[in-house]
Amino acid sequence: MNPQETIDKLQTQIVELEKLALIGQLTAGILHEIRNPLNFVINFAKLSSELVGDFAEITENLRNSEKTDFADDIDDTANLLKQNLTKISDNGNRALRIITQMLARTRESNHTTETADINLFVQDFVKLAYQGIRGNDQNFNASINFKFDEKIGHVKFVPQDFSRVIINLANNAFYALNEKLKKNADFSPVLNIETKKIPGKIQISIKDNGCGISDEIKEKIFNAFFSTKPPAIGSGLGLSMSMDIIKNVHKGELHVESLENQFTEFTITIPDNL
Repeated sequence: MNPQETIDKLQTQIVELEKLALIGQLTAGILHEIRNPLNFVINFAKLSSELVGDFAEITENLRNSEKTDFADDIDDTANLLKQNLTKISDNGNRALRIITQMLARTRESNHTTETADINLFVQDFVKLAYQGIRGNDQNFNASINFKFDEKIGHVKFVPQDFSRVIINLANNAFYALNEKLKKNADFSPVLNIETKKIPGKIQISIKDNGCGISDEIKEKIFNAFFSTKPPAIGSGLGLSMSMDIIKNVHKGELHVESLENQFTEFTITIPDNL
């Protein structure tokens, strides 16, 4: 094996290790994130069961009374039951969606495109990244603001690859926020996620008010193996992998704007019909 083949093999192995590291980091996140919708399912199922008992009581009262206002009680109870069942369905589907997406991440990508709600997709994986960070540091909290352009709707993209981009960018943002918080206990970490429909394209911005990036470092951040994180935390492949996925798989662009000690904003632009 010649030196170049050896280097290529090592780089491939490191990329695979990076993928495994992301999956491992998100294991804690999925446990925390999936707990919320499942709690909804459990709690509202219990409430709905109690409402069924209320129906039996109301029916018994109707048999023993000539009052007609019990009909209104039945209507109110039926509406509550319907609302609860809707919430059970929504949160159960959310839990299933998270599991399906995480299982997809464990498989080798074949760049298969799918049509999906990209707003919902981005929201799910940002939340998973956040819970993954908090799984390792329960003292870290951040405000996450989502501003979604509802005109985007369902679009075609490669979800298995795109999830890696969202997770990498969100992880970097949360890391910067946490580092700034460690230096200033009065600091309020904020992450803003925004999507926007522009002619023929979709833009996704991920902006944090963390420690920012100097101009010197900004020129290098998309280089493979370049990282400002300690070796045990970052391999330097996250952003280079993200650039490759956006540029070569999705035929789009990935840009960064930043001011040191003020903010960092990554902007993804991809075609609305891959």
